[in-house]
Amino acid sequence: MPTWVYNPHTGGKSIPPAVKARTQRRILDYANKHHPGKFTRIDVRFRGAHCYIDAYTEPGVPRGSTSPAGETREQWIERLRSTPTHLCRIRYFGSEDRWSLAWYSYAYTRGSFRDLSSVLLRKFRRRRGALRFVPGGSSAIGKTMLPIRQHYG
Repeated sequence: MPTWVYNPHTGGKSIPPAVKARTQRRILDYANKHHPGKFTRIDVRFRGAHCYIDAYTEPGVPRGSTSPAGETREQWIERLRSTPTHLCRIRYFGSEDRWSLAWYSYAYTRGSFRDLSSVLLRKFRRRRGALRFVPGGSSAIGKTMLPIRQHYG
């Protein structure tokens, strides 16, 4: 029997302006409520069906540390302040309660987005039946994401 796997890396619909505004507000409200003091600002960008979420933090530069060659200490600290930490990307599927999530991975030198479903499916590969990941209120946008299913023959 063939195996069917939902692939959240493909598809999606362009995000309407009203949904963009509500989604950005919800992400910023969630970050301010649950993670105050952990960032200087959150950047929410939209492109096509994707919403990219980045965080900016105050660099932890110890006193007395030297800056890289060609930069003053002030230039170095300002460059670190203006460098974002890429957090994740969410993909819109036509409804405000239908999104997929991919974490940004720093495990590779170039960095890339790791689809959460592929990590979960690998982790539960031997499990039979359906696998569902629905994070509920703990997700960055506060609604459930698309169910991820794997059926085994």
